[in-house]
Amino acid sequence: MVCDGLMIDLETFGGAPDGSIASIGAAAFNYGGGLVLGTFYVNTLASGRRLEERTVRWWLGQGQEAREALLKPKPVALKEGLNGLQQFIQAHRPKTVWANGVMFDLVILRDAYAMVRPDTQYVPWAYKQEMCLRPIREVGRLVGLAYSDFKGGSEKGYHNALDDALFQIEYLVTVLAKVQDGRT
Repeated sequence: MVCDGLMIDLETFGGAPDGSIASIGAAAFNYGGGLVLGTFYVNTLASGRRLEERTVRWWLGQGQEAREALLKPKPVALKEGLNGLQQFIQAHRPKTVWANGVMFDLVILRDAYAMVRPDTQYVPWAYKQEMCLRPIREVGRLVGLAYSDFKGGSEKGYHNALDDALFQIEYLVTVLAKVQDGRT
């Protein structure tokens, strides 16, 4: 199946390219109405990746629900989590791969794939597919749909990679629809 896009979100224990990945959430979708075609979620073990004290302290200050989400389902080895993401991407064959900051989520994933596959520059998407939600957030602000206001209405207040990916899809298609409506 080919889908319009795939939204990826990470929860991490550090913001550097080699930061430890706590969880990976992804959702395949089509732009028209934001139809979600499938989801992927995995928690991963921190082994071999950088833990930043400031980020770990931040996580310790989050609510119990947010912290527990990092443990359920039970974390798996990073390589296993990345292989699962690869299979999910290959099954949905997205035209675009979105993140709320390609210089964060996708850079960290690219580094993680290089770590588990040091003999190759493999990632399960092409650079030309990479799309960043941040410019859409600015467009949203300009058309009266500020991201922070939109997120304020979200019931999902804790940090969960899959919930965040699904919210980001909702925001993306809402902004695209508003822009499209304004052109007619």
